[in-house]
Amino acid sequence: MQETNTASLGSKLTYKIYTVTTKDGEQFNQSIDQAIQPDCFFVWQPHVFVTNSRYKVEVFNDANKLLCSKSFELIAGK
Repeated sequence: MQETNTASLGSKLTYKIYTVTTKDGEQFNQSIDQAIQPDCFFVWQPHVFVTNSRYKVEVFNDANKLLCSKSFELIAGK
């Protein structure tokens, strides 16, 4: 997961990961905190996602402000 911004991102980011299903909607899966330097404008966080699933990832700064939100489906290749 990668986050880029034109202003400082703060001193901590929180990634909230949801699994999305048509039956249950969004199911909270995991939260990952990342300490960063206050002058960072570009960060990334490694994470392994299971294939053939849909996800939504929200990124919050240290003031709990939503910086971005993305939904995607990871499909296994054949």
